[in-house]
Amino acid sequence: MKLIVDNVASEDAAISMRYNSLEAGGEILVRVGLSFIDSERACLNAADEIPTFDFNAVSKSAVSQFDDLLNRIRVDTTNVSADSLTLFYSSVPADGE
Repeated sequence: MKLIVDNVASEDAAISMRYNSLEAGGEILVRVGLSFIDSERACLNAADEIPTFDFNAVSKSAVSQFDDLLNRIRVDTTNVSADSLTLFYSSVPADGE
């Protein structure tokens, strides 16, 4: 099955999907690779960036990487209003959200 993407700048943009028949309640998991060069490079990027297609492992890794980066942030609250702190902390998602 090949789906053409609407409203893109390039005529070469497309999505190709192959899957077996699904049972009731089945899932389709999608690994995406992007490239501004060509579709072959997009496929290589997907394989390079997600070599083992284990959704739970990929999700856990992404959350871990995000947490590692987010935990580098330190907030100096000196002379910062309570309203600003409330806005800041309410905008930061809790673990797992």
